[in-house]
Amino acid sequence: PKYLIHSKLQSLSIKLSRTQLELSHRLASVVTPSTKIRPLFPEYRPLVPVSENAQEWWNYAFRCVGRLNRRRSWMEFYLAFQKRKKYLQLYKRHAYSEETSWLNGLNEFELSDLRRIEGDRSVGISGLMLWRSIADSEYEKEKQRREESSIVKRSILSNIFGSSTSKEKECDDIPITLSADELSELEGFTLDADQRLTED
Repeated sequence: PKYLIHSKLQSLSIKLSRTQLELSHRLASVVTPSTKIRPLFPEYRPLVPVSENAQEWWNYAFRCVGRLNRRRSWMEFYLAFQKRKKYLQLYKRHAYSEETSWLNGLNEFELSDLRRIEGDRSVGISGLMLWRSIADSEYEKEKQRREESSIVKRSILSNIFGSSTSKEKECDDIPITLSADELSELEGFTLDADQRLTED
């Protein structure tokens, strides 16, 4: 700013006519004050001064004009696709390797790759969040598919080798309770069987 004024006011009264109030309201809605001029496409903007690396600044200008005219090179699309593909795999392994046995954790080199992609200025925060959502949904689908395939494998093996079903297991686990009459009848039956064995 050209002038900077500091003041402490105990009270301030302003009188405006209706026309002045409407005009100031219209003016405020049209003019939005900006404290800082935002550079065009800051994700492409070089971090070095123009005098040190003019080539990077010419590339920046070329990319900005391409974005404004809605033209991008196929190489840019291809590189973005490669970054996305790599990030999805690395993020899934980093986020879910402790929960599952079929995903291996990242080594130091892969972890540095993940951090490099996350720190890449050409990928915005919204893009990273979208990629993470895609990776999370891919992980959930893979997990569900693996659970279903393990159920199918178990059922095939149980059909081949035979195993007790869950209903049979439940029946085995239920204790048998007998009434007093049934117990006495059972004891009489066992006594008769013992006598027959001794006679034989």
